[in-house]
Amino acid sequence: MTYQQLIYFCTACECGSVTKAAEKLFVTQPAITSAIRHLEKEYHLQILERKDKNMRLTPDGKIFLENAKKLVQHTEVFDKEMYELGQRGKYLRLGLSKSVGANIYTEYFAYGFLRHPEINIETISGSSGDLLTDLRENRLDVALVPSQTKDSMDDLECVFLKNTDMLYCMSESHPLAKKEELEIADIVDEKMVSTCKDENKARALERLFEAAGYEQKPKIVKRFEQLNTALAMIGNNLGTGYFSTEIVRQYEGVVGKKIKGDPPIAAYVVWTKKSWGKEETRTFVKNLRRFFDEKQTGRRNE
Repeated sequence: MTYQQLIYFCTACECGSVTKAAEKLFVTQPAITSAIRHLEKEYHLQILERKDKNMRLTPDGKIFLENAKKLVQHTEVFDKEMYELGQRGKYLRLGLSKSVGANIYTEYFAYGFLRHPEINIETISGSSGDLLTDLRENRLDVALVPSQTKDSMDDLECVFLKNTDMLYCMSESHPLAKKEELEIADIVDEKMVSTCKDENKARALERLFEAAGYEQKPKIVKRFEQLNTALAMIGNNLGTGYFSTEIVRQYEGVVGKKIKGDPPIAAYVVWTKKSWGKEETRTFVKNLRRFFDEKQTGRRNE
């Protein structure tokens, strides 16, 4: 018995005739007839009754078809999973947090591409919490995320890359744009926009409010799935926001100001012990660390 014979038999039963099955599979009618006869001969069963151009399953044929379908389905699943397993080692699944992670990767991209052009990197953008979940459940190989407030990441492997400042953002025409540095009193009544699943940023602002003696929380009135949408709202003076330095630099019309007492945020590359088994993960992490080490020490990237 071969897989191809089972396909021919199942298709003939599905189509109700050898002729239609041959047309669907782009083979000759004798090829399908011969495959079915080989199955009958091998198992000493009559699985089809033939009369003129019609065909009908025998009682044994019904049992044979039921089991043949299971075997074909299992083979297709096996084939798909083994193909994906073979392809998995040829690319890296990289998670990027919407602000810090995405900008770290943008900063590193040219350097990394020159040193490992053979690695196909598939990037997935999301909130830090979702990315860490995907990492733990083996849907990602590596993630670039900021420091976490509710996740210690103790079960993950991680390396510090750089510190980045968070800035309070507003339109160039906003009155606060004229100030060098902001106090919490300056922003306590401001209406803000942000991105979805921004728990880390919101909590960081809340701590600043609490430290300044304010009981109320930041007034985040709208959250958007797309970062560009939130920044467009700010640029058009329809709200303010709180984003990383790298983002503010890239968006024309948006001004970012440091909040007094706001500490920098640490950015990390994170992976699992399992994903470290992939050569692509090791290559990516080692080159990423080298890139930021060279930037920190002022050495030229060669």
